[in-house]
Amino acid sequence: MKKILKSITVFGISNILSKVLSSFLIPLIVAKFISKENFASTDIIISFFSLIALLTSLSLESALARYFYNEVKNSSLVSSIIFTVGSLSLILTIISILFSNNISTFLFGNEEYSKLCIIGSLLIFFSNISTITNLYLRFSEKINLFAIISVSQFIIILAYLFLSFKFNILSSNTIIIAIVLQNVIPVLIIVPLFINKFEFKISLPTLIICLRYSLPLVPITIMVWVNIYLNRFLLQHSKGLQSLSDYMLALKVASVITLMESVFNMFWQPFFLKRFSEKENFKKFEIIFNLLTLLFFLLFIVSVFIYPLAIDFFYDSKYSISNQYFGLLALTFLINIFNSIVGIGINAKNKTGISSLIFISTSILGAIMSYALLYYYNTIGLVVSTLLLSIINFTITIFFTRKFIDIKYNYKNFILNIMIAISFYFLTNFIPLSLLIKCIFLFIFIILVLLINLKKFTNNDYFMSQYEKIKLKLFNYGTKDVYKNL
Repeated sequence: MKKILKSITVFGISNILSKVLSSFLIPLIVAKFISKENFASTDIIISFFSLIALLTSLSLESALARYFYNEVKNSSLVSSIIFTVGSLSLILTIISILFSNNISTFLFGNEEYSKLCIIGSLLIFFSNISTITNLYLRFSEKINLFAIISVSQFIIILAYLFLSFKFNILSSNTIIIAIVLQNVIPVLIIVPLFINKFEFKISLPTLIICLRYSLPLVPITIMVWVNIYLNRFLLQHSKGLQSLSDYMLALKVASVITLMESVFNMFWQPFFLKRFSEKENFKKFEIIFNLLTLLFFLLFIVSVFIYPLAIDFFYDSKYSISNQYFGLLALTFLINIFNSIVGIGINAKNKTGISSLIFISTSILGAIMSYALLYYYNTIGLVVSTLLLSIINFTITIFFTRKFIDIKYNYKNFILNIMIAISFYFLTNFIPLSLLIKCIFLFIFIILVLLINLKKFTNNDYFMSQYEKIKLKLFNYGTKDVYKNL
């Protein structure tokens, strides 16, 4: 347990340090000083090149996670994946730079954003290599090196933000360059350190094993991209960049939840994959699920209360419309976190084809829902469709996970938490209430979430056994102190 807590603390905090500036603070700060159109355009560019990066990765980072502890030797595994993904990514990066004018015209109807497209194209190569090298560090449990890299990212990006602000050059470029730096820094540090450890050539048998696992996941990664990014392109096409900017601001703030997901996933993947074959660990998985349900839904209720106050304070009325979107987007992110937590059980059983089928079918349904609800109910309809899709996705995923692994995740309790969260969102956003009344509702809903979730821990044998051990230790420490005083 101490090792788990250390992994969560070091990997988690380090990961937040590396991402909180480039993915969260810098876009939100720059949004205050640039036009709404320019703010939205940067995200369209980043979204587009993230799709290209996903396609060139062939989902081989998932194969690295799956086989790191298994029959494939680490040296041939890592080198084969890095060489394959690196080669494909470099080719697509060069092509994107050469055709940056065409990409700008394709995305925006003119060549005005071609320079931003050149900078964004660097994400194809560096984001893929950064993902693989960071994954290698996590699974190798090189905690200190990971922390050093993250601190370096934080310091360099912070210095870049400071210089941009001091010399009054905050612009759309600032956002994209910060994200590129976030991916370049770990590559520049890790690759020279480990270049002698791996032979940079492809081991064909190893690569075939990896591709058999990863290729069925490629449709999943595409559909994940569709679920996350398609709405942005639909909004841009139908409502324009101004409407997209309000949606994007709410999305940026809501995405803080995904930073917390990354903290948890730093240990969850290796923790689950090491232990899922032993049935006595299932109770541990269940209690972790219940604990996260409690923590994340408490966080949701507090964040829905704070968001409108913070936005009005920082941006005045520039992005006030985003208040309507934040709660539902944050809840969507929250449900997607639990979908990934539960869904790892399907992949651990090598049922990646089923995972692909789930994502493809729900994503097609989501695209239809998004277009229809956007047409009839504007942006709020689009946000509602995203939430509905995440609930459907989670329901199907937990059904198949239970079918393959006998882990009793509490689905009914989770849905009850969703209903409570939606009720609080509607109360505080669509009913005119004074701040005092909202504070009272905040207190009531926090108590409600605590009462609903805490009782689930008493039904878990593993939790109760650990609780009794802690009580016994505290009692022993207490009696020792009494004897010392006597």
